[in-house]
Amino acid sequence: MINTEQLREFQAEFEQTRLDDQSSYKELEELRRKFEKRFPRNKISQLKPDDYVQGKRNEDSFCYWVEWKLADLGNIQGTPAKKFGVYYSQKESSLQFVKEFRNKENPFGAVLNEITSLLDAAEKNDIARVQSAKVSAMFKGKLLFLYFPKRFLNIYSARHVDHFLSQLRLNEPGDRARLSGPCWVLVQALV
Repeated sequence: MINTEQLREFQAEFEQTRLDDQSSYKELEELRRKFEKRFPRNKISQLKPDDYVQGKRNEDSFCYWVEWKLADLGNIQGTPAKKFGVYYSQKESSLQFVKEFRNKENPFGAVLNEITSLLDAAEKNDIARVQSAKVSAMFKGKLLFLYFPKRFLNIYSARHVDHFLSQLRLNEPGDRARLSGPCWVLVQALV
């Protein structure tokens, strides 16, 4: 257990680090706001495939921004482009959809509607709907943070949340039942 004196020492060390990094935090927040302005929530459903997918080498697409330009706000690289629900296949020269959207009448529209619905649910604190969103957990977590940075952390894996909570001695790994408040909302959104 940490005593008060040790806690104050840790706090002083952290405060210096926080001050040192403050300018980079401001730059990252400006970049996040630029993304939010470029892709406002109420316009996501109007995106065209070329404005959404990154497989066509569009470095100004929604998915390119989320994965690459905003990587310093949480890295979701290293997993297949399927995480976005739709991607452009160079090999097939066509859009490819994950199974949740493949058989829809308008699969691309269904992907965008799912994202819009996710963000609407987060705004209303409808955690059941956030949980049931048919986008990958990693992509879901990144979107929640990008559009609601004061309500969601930029941690995109329940395993990572467990790790940090156990380091803070707020729970045992996998024991989410004791959480409440914002931590519970965060964890429930990821699982």
